[in-house]
Amino acid sequence: MAILMTNVVAGMPATVYDQTIAGLSELLRAADGFRGHFAGSTPDGNWSVIEIWDSAEQWATFFDAYVRPHLPPGNDPQIRELHHILLT
Repeated sequence: MAILMTNVVAGMPATVYDQTIAGLSELLRAADGFRGHFAGSTPDGNWSVIEIWDSAEQWATFFDAYVRPHLPPGNDPQIRELHHILLT
């Protein structure tokens, strides 16, 4: 079942996010089950990332291999199953 992943990274500057996503963009586009990535700063200075994947397993495989090493310890994304997805 498709999932929505949300993650807030405390204190991450835009420059760090930009460097990280620059190295991951092509890997994300090629990842099995990847649907979309959305990111931006929050009013309190944190960084918020939202992704849509075909399954939690596909997301976890990618996240553990490529993303988790760039995050501070204790960062725990939230996963929710989706009932419907409509993208343009």
